[in-house]
Amino acid sequence: MTLIIPIEYYNIGSGGRVDYYAGRHVENAVLTLTTIPAITYDVKAGNTNFGRWTSPSIFLGKELSGNFYVTRIRSWDKEGFVAYDRRLRNPVGWFFDSTSKESPFLALYYFAPNEMQTVSGFGMLGMNRRDGVSSGVDWRTA
Repeated sequence: MTLIIPIEYYNIGSGGRVDYYAGRHVENAVLTLTTIPAITYDVKAGNTNFGRWTSPSIFLGKELSGNFYVTRIRSWDKEGFVAYDRRLRNPVGWFFDSTSKESPFLALYYFAPNEMQTVSGFGMLGMNRRDGVSSGVDWRTA
């Protein structure tokens, strides 16, 4: 399965500051899922079902490949729960490389290719980036 992730970024000006006036650029990053896992329902139990991803984009991870898994955030499934952003929906794909073992560099929401029709959705790319890359992404299948 191949995903297209349009990534917005801005030039970095002098002193390492993002220069928003220099223009916005977009790269349609390609993310290929080489293996697709079943949903992991209890990550804490240590029985995580991992899949593999690859990408030639410099904006997706620090390397060309890594692991990912799909899970559900339990609090989002509780009756009466209202997300501050309606785009944040279960299930969620968490993407890792060797430098992001504890926290993912990418989260894709409403994403479970083995369990449902997965066509498009919202995602978050590295919340604390300082390289002029916007954190919100709207992904879609290729």
